[in-house]
Amino acid sequence: MKRRPLHTLLITSAIIVGVFAGIKLVKQHTGMDLARRSQATLPAVDIEHAQATELVRQGFRLSGKEPASWSDISLRLRQDGSGSLTCLRCTIAPDEADRLIVWPPGSRCPMATIPPSDWPWGKAHENLSVPDWWRPVAGRVRIYEQAATATSAAVGIFASFDPTTRLLHLWQWQRAAWKPNRPSPLGGLTADGLATALVEHLRRTGQVADAQGWFQAIALPPAHCGLDTKLMPAGMETLSAALLPIRGRHRYLMAIRGVDEETAWRLVAEQPLQPLADDGALPVTTWSFALPATGLPAWFKPGPGPRRGHHLVRVGSGSVEAARWVAFDRAARTLYIWDWEDLEGRDAGSDIANK
Repeated sequence: MKRRPLHTLLITSAIIVGVFAGIKLVKQHTGMDLARRSQATLPAVDIEHAQATELVRQGFRLSGKEPASWSDISLRLRQDGSGSLTCLRCTIAPDEADRLIVWPPGSRCPMATIPPSDWPWGKAHENLSVPDWWRPVAGRVRIYEQAATATSAAVGIFASFDPTTRLLHLWQWQRAAWKPNRPSPLGGLTADGLATALVEHLRRTGQVADAQGWFQAIALPPAHCGLDTKLMPAGMETLSAALLPIRGRHRYLMAIRGVDEETAWRLVAEQPLQPLADDGALPVTTWSFALPATGLPAWFKPGPGPRRGHHLVRVGSGSVEAARWVAFDRAARTLYIWDWEDLEGRDAGSDIANK
């Protein structure tokens, strides 16, 4: 293990806060002024293929809150004036893998099994470079990224867990001025934004939800959806929706008629949607909990066309915290969206993504 001159207690505290306690440094990092850090107290820790007992022998004081199941631990912990890096590779039980990582709102399960190429991987000689031993190849994956703003640093978190080998790869980084080379899917109107605006509009106009809290709207023209018509999808004729706006447990179904296929996919691009079988059936059986008491609305009947979907899974257990099913009916020029969230996690089928 290599260290810069640094008090062991300081290193140990950083690791316990940053890894053992669940990678909770994101909130600290996003508002941190890097220029104020003293170079004399910034850690540079490298450990490979260690057991928890070996950490103690190397001078780390454990707190008792560490995962009981982890082994074969490789860890790189670095900070300097430009940012920070935590890379972890270990074997661990699925439930403890989930407890290790606290995901901020906005995380996704991407289609790729490795982080984006424009993330700050670094080169071998650079202090904040990703080590050679950090190379995920399979498993459930989840990602979070936040570009730098005028008041906060950029943050990235990526985790990959193979349930067969119980191998976890975790990479968390922070940089003062990183921005992605990729265009942002949040640059225009999104399905979530449209659903939120519609609920607010229905409340303002006096519509009352049913006993379970669902709002219903059928064949609304663009001018009656709560947004400036210039912001609505090009070509849209009507919007029908059923919406349950509960924090941490929302559900909504929408049918947007009159849009072309390019416009449709752009509207739902805030989540990385996996392609599903064309003309596929609705997941009504596994998602019955995400329907109004009266069942699937009569207007939600997609005809032939492409299907796509997304599951936001816990990398360890595989339980689903949120999901989206999307269909585009080419003949009717109608986009159908079924979206739900349940932060307690559900066994909601694995036919969409991250099996």
